[in-house]
Amino acid sequence: MSDKTSNFDLFADAQDTNESAVLVAQPVETGSAVCTIEGQSGCSMQVDLLGVRGRKAIHADSAARKRAYRASKARIDYADDPAIVAKLAEIAGELDCSRQDLMASLVRFALTNRNWKQVGLYGRRGQA
Repeated sequence: MSDKTSNFDLFADAQDTNESAVLVAQPVETGSAVCTIEGQSGCSMQVDLLGVRGRKAIHADSAARKRAYRASKARIDYADDPAIVAKLAEIAGELDCSRQDLMASLVRFALTNRNWKQVGLYGRRGQA
């Protein structure tokens, strides 16, 4: 076999489908993820059974991933008049999102579109 001919080419050049049938598939080493596959025509190739391994895991398990996510977020509890909470639930239903997503969007909108230091709060005594 020349250097330019791969084992895969030998399988592809087989004359008959049965000729390229797998006869032996065994691990190269004990506990190895690489197997040698031999065909009837005498050709063989090594195959990695795990395939592409992908990127390495950032977290050890799902519990560690959840802990890291929760540690990166701050929690704000919000209590208000039941009528306002009902209205928020209605709007969230119309937009097909959770109340939490709606509240996060409203807060971001308010922070972007109002100079709170200069104008002050809504609903405080003495302000409109």
